[in-house]
Amino acid sequence: MNELSTANGFSIEPKTFVEAQEYAKFIASSDFIPKEFKGHPANVLVACQMGAELGLKPLQSLQNIAVINGKPVVWGDAMIAIVRSRSDCEYIKETFDESSMTASCTIKRKGQPPESRTFSIDDAKTAKLWGNNTWAKYPKRMLQMRARAFALRDVFGDALKGFQIAEEVQDYDVKNITPKSEPAQELEPEISTYSQSDFDTNFPKWEKAISSGKKSADDMIAMISTKAELTDEQQDMIRAVAAPVEAEVL
Repeated sequence: MNELSTANGFSIEPKTFVEAQEYAKFIASSDFIPKEFKGHPANVLVACQMGAELGLKPLQSLQNIAVINGKPVVWGDAMIAIVRSRSDCEYIKETFDESSMTASCTIKRKGQPPESRTFSIDDAKTAKLWGNNTWAKYPKRMLQMRARAFALRDVFGDALKGFQIAEEVQDYDVKNITPKSEPAQELEPEISTYSQSDFDTNFPKWEKAISSGKKSADDMIAMISTKAELTDEQQDMIRAVAAPVEAEVL
């Protein structure tokens, strides 16, 4: 694994897949990562690869990528940093109108006109977000994150590779993003044909039960058929045992 000296210390970044595996195992055993990654080197490796595609270093990836409602997402502060690091990003301006409780995010990309996105208290109420969970504690922050998410994804979708902002996805109703599955159909249990060798082995026992009057031929056939399917010849053999018994009774 390569050590790259920097002005403030050193940075360790794997250069091969084998090094990446060792790196992931080492990181997964650390206490300095989110608990979701601790003890899960495979998750560490995948998160680092996802972050690399966004321009994040391995440890930045582990701190800023999360899985929410089964979807990998990026926290809002990291997402805006990713876009600001782009050479074609001229500026990002965020404002908040206290009177209307509306957050705005305006982004200017080189060669293109600035674009703005807003998210207001009315939008939050329409989406049935207002007053729920984090919205009740940090309403302005959540409005800001929604306006930011729309603006960043619309203007710099190519830089974000389809990733969504974590603060937005955590509000999703899991029932609405998970495809409904058809109810499981109860299948009839498969019953195999009663093997002749097993039949020959058990027949004397059945014959004795029928001859003694403990079981009728039909009762015996019904009981056996719950475990395996009797052939016509096997059923005839069982009924033949009952014939003398029934004749004697008559």
